[in-house]
Amino acid sequence: IYEFVHKAINSAKKVGLKRVDHIYITKSELDFIKNLNDIKLEKIAFVLLALAKYHNEVSGEDNNMVYLKLSEVKNMARINMSRIDFEYFYANLYDKGVLKHDTSPTSTMQIVNFVSHNPDDDIVFELKEIDYLELAYVYLSWKNAGKGYTRCQRCNRIMKQSKTRPRKYCEECAKDTERENIRER
Repeated sequence: IYEFVHKAINSAKKVGLKRVDHIYITKSELDFIKNLNDIKLEKIAFVLLALAKYHNEVSGEDNNMVYLKLSEVKNMARINMSRIDFEYFYANLYDKGVLKHDTSPTSTMQIVNFVSHNPDDDIVFELKEIDYLELAYVYLSWKNAGKGYTRCQRCNRIMKQSKTRPRKYCEECAKDTERENIRER
């Protein structure tokens, strides 16, 4: 096992990390997602779009691929249903043209079918690195014109606003702020 881990570490050192400063989401992409007319499908499609565009930027190719397990997509899209129900629901993405099948029989990748490569397409907003922590909330905030969502004043992570009392900080920053206040006292 040590040799395997050591070999993996050495091969990883050869590949440099690529920093992605911005991912642009365009009007045609958002129009396509809105036209799905199902909030669950819309959130999944947005997550897949953001991941495909990130992969395109990192790889330097416009192949629109996503390499995630369904459970990871489900969690990122904040979909609450059983795994089996989600698998059936996910199949709708192929029928609706969101995804297309890869032709390789052994591949687990999915190809997002509606990524815009038109340089004249209007940019609606830019995804920052922090937005990838809550892609479903980023989409819902855009769709609802910001209503019900806010950004953490400390880390800028988007979060769902509490109905009972406004929040300034995400859970992580709230804990850090509390620890700092205790130390100061």
